[in-house]
Amino acid sequence: MTIYSCSLPLIPSGLVFPFFLFPLISHELGDILRYYNLSGKVKAVSTSHQKRVFPVEFYVETLSLSAVKVTDDKTKQEMEVQLSAHPRGVLISFLAEFEPMEEKTFTYEEQPALSQTLFTRTAWVGAERVRDIVNTYDPESYKLPYGLENDFFQIKWKVGEGITSFYNKKAEVEMCKSGLETFFTPVYERTEIRKGVYAERSLIGRNIRGLHAEQYQGDLTDVKILDHGPVFTKVELIFTLEGTYHSSVVIKMYRHLPKIEFSYRVAKTLSEDIESLYLPLSLNLPDAEVMIQNGGVTMRPGIDQLPGTNMEYYIADEGLVYRTKDQTILVNTFDTPLLYMGEMESHPILLCDNKEENNKRPVYSWIMNNTWETNFKMDLSGFSEFRYGVEIVEQETAEKDMESLSDNDKGVVTFICG
Repeated sequence: MTIYSCSLPLIPSGLVFPFFLFPLISHELGDILRYYNLSGKVKAVSTSHQKRVFPVEFYVETLSLSAVKVTDDKTKQEMEVQLSAHPRGVLISFLAEFEPMEEKTFTYEEQPALSQTLFTRTAWVGAERVRDIVNTYDPESYKLPYGLENDFFQIKWKVGEGITSFYNKKAEVEMCKSGLETFFTPVYERTEIRKGVYAERSLIGRNIRGLHAEQYQGDLTDVKILDHGPVFTKVELIFTLEGTYHSSVVIKMYRHLPKIEFSYRVAKTLSEDIESLYLPLSLNLPDAEVMIQNGGVTMRPGIDQLPGTNMEYYIADEGLVYRTKDQTILVNTFDTPLLYMGEMESHPILLCDNKEENNKRPVYSWIMNNTWETNFKMDLSGFSEFRYGVEIVEQETAEKDMESLSDNDKGVVTFICG
């Protein structure tokens, strides 16, 4: 199926796509480029080569939208919808199944606000609107300050202790590792400057840190419930972390998908020290193979590479894949292609010898560093956000699994068309 047919020049492979062309392409597909209508039509275009269920989201520029009805124009199915805040108005979210490369059109219509039941004969919320009472009327809200759960995953945390569990309910395995490898928990590393900013960097050699480097793990200090509805639940875990003014992980768990999206928000402070910021991506899956795609080529880090080459860090096209004998787990790194694998301390550098154990090393998303003397600024200060995703999929060939990882990277393109 042709996704678009417009008189635009083709972009040669390997060149960066000019983002200013996206409005032109979407307009050619039917985008009316006006998002303030409270009723209208939406087109969703799947970029996947597989039949899959994807989240579909679009926003309406309005101060208020109490309720909305979304209908699939082809099947006439009414979609289960969630409304949430958006920087430009109201975000409308739902799940839809797409055939490979399918375009779908949905009709959305503003609805009257749902009536609220005041008297439930059940004690489920206090006068101050805090939902902390165990009850059967709302059996979910009182659990949210302590964890998230759907049919596929269970995440537990405790203020002062951090993430205590990341459980795979389908495989019945605890995937959360301990120490600096704890999932969803940022790590900051600093090598103090003792001999000058340039001399200290030359002394680290093949390591990315000095002998006196120190590592700091985020300390979970607060939890905010951002959204809770029929499509997804979103919470923000707030950490105190050395080297940062603000540090938090926002987790979005879908109710009916084996999929979690999360992002790391950081306000980095200024320092001339040698610094790195990481987010652990290690899962407690001892029998799993870790695979990435590097330059379009699928490989197992530490195994499928030239003998005598670097094994400390890699560039991944879309993220990494854990392949067990029963499942495949996709980990997308949407904004951070650099992965670090190995010990979180200064150590002798082992070059690749193609042994199987090389593939079992801890994996971290290497978010920031000022290790190398390049044309980037020396400090890492400022506000940033980095997005990730975890999803369980049916195991296919390695090539199919990598295709699924790539599909997640592109997702579904949605725009208002009428």
